[in-house]
Amino acid sequence: MTKITRKTDVMLEGRGMISLQPCDHMITGGEGSIYKKNNTVIKLYTDSDKMIRDGMDAKIIALKRVEHPFIVTPEGMVKDVMGKPIGYYMPYVTGEPITRVFTNDYRARTQFADDDAHMLVDHMRTVVQHVHSKRIVMADANEMNWLVDDLKKHAPEPRAIDVDAWAIDRWRARVIMPSIRDWHAKVFDELSDWFAWGIVTFQVYAGIHPYKGRLSGYAQHDLAKRMQDNASVFHSDVRLNHAVRDFGRIPSGLRQWYEEVFAKGKRVVPPSPFDVGKIVPTRGRIAHTQVTAKGMLVFDKMYESTSHITRIFDGGVVLCADGVLVDVVRGKKICTVTKKNVAIVVQHDGWFVAECENDTLMCRFVDLYTGREEIVDTTISARNVMSMGERMFVVTERGLTEIMLTRMKRSLLSMGNTWQTLPYATQWFHGVGVENVMGNIHVIAPFGDRACATIRVKELDGLVPIAGYGGTRFITIITLDTQGMYHKHEFHFDAAYRAYTIWSDVVDSAELVITALPKGVCATIVEDGALDIFVPSNGAHTKVSDGLIKTGTHLVHIDNTVIYVDDRTVWRVRMK
Repeated sequence: MTKITRKTDVMLEGRGMISLQPCDHMITGGEGSIYKKNNTVIKLYTDSDKMIRDGMDAKIIALKRVEHPFIVTPEGMVKDVMGKPIGYYMPYVTGEPITRVFTNDYRARTQFADDDAHMLVDHMRTVVQHVHSKRIVMADANEMNWLVDDLKKHAPEPRAIDVDAWAIDRWRARVIMPSIRDWHAKVFDELSDWFAWGIVTFQVYAGIHPYKGRLSGYAQHDLAKRMQDNASVFHSDVRLNHAVRDFGRIPSGLRQWYEEVFAKGKRVVPPSPFDVGKIVPTRGRIAHTQVTAKGMLVFDKMYESTSHITRIFDGGVVLCADGVLVDVVRGKKICTVTKKNVAIVVQHDGWFVAECENDTLMCRFVDLYTGREEIVDTTISARNVMSMGERMFVVTERGLTEIMLTRMKRSLLSMGNTWQTLPYATQWFHGVGVENVMGNIHVIAPFGDRACATIRVKELDGLVPIAGYGGTRFITIITLDTQGMYHKHEFHFDAAYRAYTIWSDVVDSAELVITALPKGVCATIVEDGALDIFVPSNGAHTKVSDGLIKTGTHLVHIDNTVIYVDDRTVWRVRMK
C-alpha cells in the first residue's frame, strides 16, 4: 500500500475520504512513504500488517495527546477503502532540514546569526523537556528528525517530526542512528535523549559533529569508537578546519556542558543557552590544522564589500547582506533585491534578475551599460528560481520550467520547456535537482543550451541529499546515511548525460566548496591550506598548497578563472 502508482482513495479518520496521486509523493524511507495533500501529510506504512500487529493504532492515539507548537504529532489514522489501518496523518509544516543549518553556506545565505542559534537550541531544549514531562523518550531524535522554520518572520523555530518512533507506554524504542547514540548508556532514557540533543545542537553552533575532526589513532570512519572513547573535538590533539565555527561563540554554561558530556562522559540535563551562571573562561576552538606550506597561488583582489557577501553567482555577481547585487567585474551595483531566493544571468546585454518568495516571482531587466532598470510583468507562480550559465529556471507545481526574456519596446517574459518532476519529492540545489521517486533516486541536470536530463542514480538510494552542485557534465551531491555519516558523491557524465562514472567517499560535514569550469576542470577546498584541482573526465588531480586557502569560504568561476570569496572580499586566483 505504501507506493501510490495511480489515483488511490484513502480514509482520514475524522475527516473522510481523499484521493492520493503519485505526484503527492514526498519521500520513501525504510518504514513507509510520505505524501502531501494540501496542508496534510500522510504516512503510509510499507508493512501495514506489521503496523497492526505492533498496535500502532493505539500508539497513534496516545501520541495525539502530546500537544506542543514545535512538535508535529499525529492527528488520526489513515485507512484503506476496506477500513484497514495503513498509516496516519499529521499537519504539513514548512522548514529546512536542520542539517542545512549546520553549514556556513546556510548561515551566509540566510544571515543566520549566533542569536538565532541560541533561540533555536533553546526551543529544541523545551521540546525535549515537554516530551519527558509526558513520560516519553524520543530515543532517535537525530538530525533528520528536526526541521527548522526560519522564514525571518520570527525567531527560528524547530519542528520535531517522525514522532511515531518515540517510546511511550508499552511501545519501546527500537532503533537509533549510531551517530547520536550514547554508547555508554545501557537503555534509552531521558539522559540518552539529552546526549542526542547535545550531538545535534552542538552542530548548530560549531558546524561539526562533536566526535569528528582529525585525531591521531582514529580513521574517518571510526565515529562510534571515538564516541566510546570520549575522543571528542575537545581533545587537545584534534585538528579542525577553519569551516568549524569557534566554540567560544557558544554560551559559557552550555559550552561547559558540551565539554563535560562529550569529553568526560558526564550525563546531566543541559542548561539553557540563556542561563546566566558562573562564567567559564572562553576556550575557543582547540586547534586548527596547521598550514605551513608556502603559497603557490596568486590572489588578485577584485572587489571588497562593506557588508558580508551572502552569495556569489557564476559570472562574477555577488549578493551582499544589504540585498545589493554587484557586478564585481565592472565594479558596478546592479540593483537591490528583497526576496529570499535570487537568480541572475546575462541576457540581451543586460542582467536578467529573478527573485521569488511565497510562490511569487518578480523579474527585472537591468541594462548592462546604462544601468536602466525595468520591471518585467509576470504572473508565474514559482516555488524556487535558479540559474545555470546563461539559463534561468523556475520550479513550479509542474516541474522545472525554463524562462527567458524577449527584448522589444518592453521586456517580455516567456516560458520555454518544462521538465516534469514530483513537486514535493524533489530538492533543488545549485544547478541540480534530486528527485525521490518512490525510493528511487534521480538527479535532474540542465545542460547545454536547451537540454535537461533526468538520470537514475541507484548509488543514492536510501541516502538523504543535503547539499549539491551541478556544473558542465559534472554533479556532486553530499548525502547523509542511516548511520549518521556524510558521503560525498561526484558524477561525471558523457556529453549526452546518458552514462556516468561516480566517485564517493566519507566526509566530515555537508560543507561543499566547489566550482566547475566550462573547460571541464573543477576546483574544490576540502581542507585548509590547499586548493584541489581535478579533471573528472580523466581523473587527473593536483593539490595546490597555499596557506591563504581556507574551508568555509566560497568558490565560483568567471569563464575559466577560479574566483575565491572570503567574507567580504572577492579574489581572482591563479597559479604562480
